[in-house]
Amino acid sequence: MSRSLSIDQWTLTGLVLLVAVWLPIRQLNAQSEQINTASTSSPTDVPAQRIDLEIQRKLQEAGLSAASQCSDHEFARRLYLDLTGSIPNLEQLDRFLSDTNPAKRARLIEELLASDAHFDYFATIFDTMLMGRKEQKLVERRTHGWHAYLRQVFSDNRPWDEVVQEILLARGKADQRGHLWYLYERENKHQEIAESIAKSFFGVDIACAQCHDHLAAEEIKQAHYWGLVGFFRRSTNTQTENGIAIAESAVGGFDDYANPLLGTTEKLTLSFLLRNDVSEVHPDDPTKQEDREDLYVAIPGEPKVPVFSRREKFVAEIVQDHPLLARAMVNRIWGLLMGRGLVHPIDKMDSTQVPSHPELLDWLADDFRHHNYDIRRLLRAVVSSNAYQQSSDLENTSVPDHLFAKALLKPLTAEAYSRSLEVALSLPDDVIKSDSWRQVTAQWRKMFPEVIATTDQATIDQALALTNSPEFNDVLLVAAESWVAESHELTLDERIELLFRRVVARSPATDEQAAIKSYLESRLDRPATAWAQIFWTMVTSPELRFNH
Repeated sequence: MSRSLSIDQWTLTGLVLLVAVWLPIRQLNAQSEQINTASTSSPTDVPAQRIDLEIQRKLQEAGLSAASQCSDHEFARRLYLDLTGSIPNLEQLDRFLSDTNPAKRARLIEELLASDAHFDYFATIFDTMLMGRKEQKLVERRTHGWHAYLRQVFSDNRPWDEVVQEILLARGKADQRGHLWYLYERENKHQEIAESIAKSFFGVDIACAQCHDHLAAEEIKQAHYWGLVGFFRRSTNTQTENGIAIAESAVGGFDDYANPLLGTTEKLTLSFLLRNDVSEVHPDDPTKQEDREDLYVAIPGEPKVPVFSRREKFVAEIVQDHPLLARAMVNRIWGLLMGRGLVHPIDKMDSTQVPSHPELLDWLADDFRHHNYDIRRLLRAVVSSNAYQQSSDLENTSVPDHLFAKALLKPLTAEAYSRSLEVALSLPDDVIKSDSWRQVTAQWRKMFPEVIATTDQATIDQALALTNSPEFNDVLLVAAESWVAESHELTLDERIELLFRRVVARSPATDEQAAIKSYLESRLDRPATAWAQIFWTMVTSPELRFNH
């Protein structure tokens, strides 16, 4: 890739750097080093081969060619960022680059998929995708076991369909309560629950069907919106001797809903997209229903369970093997790793959005379902493919992103950016645990909310946060002071070389080396401040801020 830090950016005289740092990136040239072309095929690569077949077929139909394979440097950095949310440290990078085994890419994939860093990062990312960014809720999510639950999902590689059913059935067992937080945090807001479930697990946005059938996606009916609300209408948050719980009534929830477009009122049915209605006996007068004990089954230490449980019916008759369940997860994982979904945006999987590669989406969804909704197998398939391991550089810059002819540039998530800064600047533990760093990471989560970005354009708020944050500047200065102390035995040239390898995994070019050296030598009276400015320019540059 081309150096994003050119000599013009090293003037360090003012905020002119901001323009250079945040100009939209359209092209990053391949690094000038030998490209690894060794085969890494194995019996687990069959899905990867199908991915490549379908991607190549579309390119051939368009008369286009794919980019060449990325370098080992690019691959290691990309994979670490995608699977663990951090750039590799020098030891990890050097170990991979010095490995002469032709299957080293496949081995690194397996190593990272089995790593604690992967489990932690995916728990954090899926928390954001399923729950949204609510800074005030982060502590509660950890306290009540939601984060630990998600981490266990990826650590144990639990089948995704079982996970979804467990979350939506929402029944606790003794100390197993983390999965309850998905519903509990939404505080009995049943319409919010329904809208979230549709997006989180089925990849569809049903919000506009609240008042009438979807005007564009004809398959999404108003009955589906209120039917999904109805499945959870009887559910309420409660507390038990074991902790939080989601209780459920055996009666009520027979609300009528209005269609102002038609001027009609309809009775609620337990209905959802692409499924038959769930049968339920409607009382003649819902207001006179008697809530009797014989309508429930007692569970010691837990809320009593209705004999006819709407949530249980939803899980058993709607969720189980729903055709969108596998497709939505496949599309989400593809978007995470490839920079955009096969259907994009990922929560618009309705008839208005044609997949870029419909046969590939069908095949991956079928493969995912037939292999017990194996998340790790799906992740392995994508990152093992040639499509994933392409260079981000392509001579034909007019090729549309949806063809995946090259690796797309992906802005780092807030979490990946924070973790990468810790590695790039080798932040001491006391800095990482400081109030300043906690405030910085909170700022990133607020300013960089997207997990699967819909644009590579930075906002003014994002640029200002990186430029004018006192907390960020404090952290950079402390990191620079630590750097000055720990690297004092190295020559200035050696320091610059080491810093570049830490931050952007390459050596500085001659012009960069000369410009930085000249700048530092002119500020020998304040070395920590000078190094902090160098740090700022490097860590806010596209070369670090993007996964390429």
